[in-house]
Amino acid sequence: AASPAAVSDLAGAVRAELDSPSPDPGDADALIAATASLVERALGQAAVGHDHLVGATAAVPAPVDRGTGRLGAESCIPGL
Repeated sequence: AASPAAVSDLAGAVRAELDSPSPDPGDADALIAATASLVERALGQAAVGHDHLVGATAAVPAPVDRGTGRLGAESCIPGL
C-alpha cells in the first residue's frame, strides 16, 4: 500500500503531491518515521519551510478520543 502526502497553499492549490510505500502496518514506530520522512519530502518538493507551515492533518484507521488523544476504538494497526 502507498501513503500519500500533499502540500497546498492557503488558496487550496496543490504545490506538491507524492506517494511512498507504507511500511509494515504492525510497526507503529516505522509508520511514524515513514510519515515524518514523507512530509519532509513533500515540503521540500513544494519549497515550503517549516516556518511557513500553517497546519497539518493525518488520517488514522480509527476514531481519536479527544480527551486522551489516543485511538478510541479497535485499530487495524497494532500498537496504536
